[in-house]
Amino acid sequence: MDVEDESVDAILFSPPYSFAIDYAENDAFHLAALGVDRAELDGNMIGLRGGPRLADKYTCYVEDMRSVLRECLRVLKSGRHCVIVVGTNNNQLGKVLKLPAAQVTGLHHNLRNEAESLGFSFAAEIPRSIKGMANTMRDEYIVFLRKE
Repeated sequence: MDVEDESVDAILFSPPYSFAIDYAENDAFHLAALGVDRAELDGNMIGLRGGPRLADKYTCYVEDMRSVLRECLRVLKSGRHCVIVVGTNNNQLGKVLKLPAAQVTGLHHNLRNEAESLGFSFAAEIPRSIKGMANTMRDEYIVFLRKE
C-alpha cells in the first residue's frame, strides 16, 4: 500500500470469509455489467485465489492474509490496535485440514497466530453468533491485536 510506515492510528477490517462465500459468484451479474474479467478477479481476490480445490484456496488465503497482516503491522503506529472481524466455518475448514469440525480452532485463531508470529500482541477476542447463516457459519469473532 502507498501508506507511510507507522502513520495509522487504528485498523478495523473484516476479511473475506475464506472460501466459504464466493463473493464474485454472488455478484456475477453486476460484475459482468461492469465488464469485469471474472477469471482475472478470481485469480487476485482473497478467498477465491487458488483454483477449485478447497485446500489450495485455503493455502492461498493464509498467504494473502499473512501479507495483509504484515502490511497492517507496517502502517500501524506503536501502541495502537488492529481489529479483525472474521467468521469461521469449522465444517469446511475441517475438510481442508482433515480434522473433525470439533477439533478445528477456526480462522480467527489461525489469523491470531499469524498476527502474533509477525509481531502483534493479542489483546482480546469477542465471540458473536451469526444470525441467518447458521448452516454455513455459526460464529464470528472480533479479534483485537496490538502493535507494541
